Amino acid sequence: MATFGNTGTSTEVTYGYNDYSLGGMFALNAPGLVSKLTGLLDNLQTGHAACHVKGLIYADASTQPAALAGASLEVALADSLAKGSVDMSFSAPVSLAAGNYWLAYHFDAAAAGVGIYRDATGGTGYSHADTYSDGPLDPCGAHTDSARYFCLYATYTAGGIGKLAWWLSAAKWNSPWEPRPSGLLLPKRALATI
Repeated sequence: MATFGNTGTSTEVTYGYNDYSLGGMFALNAPGLVSKLTGLLDNLQTGHAACHVKGLIYADASTQPAALAGASLEVALADSLAKGSVDMSFSAPVSLAAGNYWLAYHFDAAAAGVGIYRDATGGTGYSHADTYSDGPLDPCGAHTDSARYFCLYATYTAGGIGKLAWWLSAAKWNSPWEPRPSGLLLPKRALATI
């Protein structure tokens, strides 16, 4: 597994982003299948309460967040959650080509007390009001730009070859049975008729 984004930590925190989407732009240097986003959060700030968050990936268009590429499963944030890494996994891997992408959070109406760790400068960020209950905006739409460098990153499998790697491995074993995309194993001699 590889990562892209900001895997660092920060002591700088912002909060008050209930029913909001916010994140930053990061570069993916090679194609990959993204399995999850991980962010540095707490739930200790003013107005904290049990709440929920999803991770978002937006495509980039001229250094602006554009079409939604993926939204994670919902993650529950317990009241008084201590500062730490929060994983936001996708129900199925998100396939991305190399390029710039916007990794983001989408917080529900009770998330005013969630602390979002970032550096105030050094990044390319966005934020905008986005009602959680009706899903993330697609495309991202009007937003406020910032220089925030969020402690947020994606975990991915480079190349996203999955089953292809298995097929190639099977072929290397020189088995008399040929793996097929359907998952069936067929005799090699039968391939001429397929």
